[in-house]
Amino acid sequence: MFQAIKAHYGDESHVTVSYAEHNTTKDGEQMMKQYLEQHRQIPSHFIASSLPILEGVLSAIRQTEGVIPAHINIGTFDDHVMLSFLPNNVWSMKQDETLLVEKAFEIMTAKIAGNVVKAPPLIKTQLIKRLIAGA
Repeated sequence: MFQAIKAHYGDESHVTVSYAEHNTTKDGEQMMKQYLEQHRQIPSHFIASSLPILEGVLSAIRQTEGVIPAHINIGTFDDHVMLSFLPNNVWSMKQDETLLVEKAFEIMTAKIAGNVVKAPPLIKTQLIKRLIAGA
């Protein structure tokens, strides 16, 4: 993913990649607190790898700023109706969780049985855009 972002911007100067130890709200919050300590300002846009990470990131921003500033553009994986309540432009990737589980189960049981597994299946996702008028 970082290579795609780098290719888009042409260099690394516009991109900061931060990592959370685990996929938890607490780790997302800690990651954003470390980012804020290092950069001394909130990002104008970011992509969170999951809803728990996003929740932690937003919590840290709200603790620092008192609010979640509306100018921040947010991207995340998976989708939840609560994202509609944010005062921000939000892009989320809705995933077919049932199909993901089914395909993962098929691959794992095939591997356990000693069968060769072809290339992993592509699971269709849907980009959900929640854009604020005038933003």
